[in-house]
Amino acid sequence: MTPAPTPPAEAGQPVEPAEPGPVWAPLTRATAVDRATGLAWLSGLGHNRAAPADLLLRLLDTGEHHFLDRDDLPDGVLDAAIAHPDRRVRMGAAESGRLSPAQWERLIAATPGAALRELFAELAGSALKPPPDEAAPPLTPRRTHRTRRAGR
Repeated sequence: MTPAPTPPAEAGQPVEPAEPGPVWAPLTRATAVDRATGLAWLSGLGHNRAAPADLLLRLLDTGEHHFLDRDDLPDGVLDAAIAHPDRRVRMGAAESGRLSPAQWERLIAATPGAALRELFAELAGSALKPPPDEAAPPLTPRRTHRTRRAGR
């Protein structure tokens, strides 16, 4: 039996994370120890390179997003994460270091809160900044054994 889809939130209204479906219930409720074990298992599923895209998308609905830093995510997983109603999932996508400039733009444009939009814009600016040129000479000469001994 498939659970009824969650209605979309009104624009500008905060969205609470969706309750996990009945399939995930044994892994996301019970005692703290059981919950920790279940969440670790869900995390392991997300990091499994053989996990299909539809499973990864369902994991996002449980709030599991720590696998978004994988460099081999199937197409569409990061796109789903940046549009996800749970801000923790969107934050996980932003912190993954894997977003393209177009994905950053969509994430920032779809974020309702001004403070979070500013944070995402700041993260995007630092993530999209080109790395420093490794071939450039250092600003100060390095002291070698010979220059230290000579008192230079």
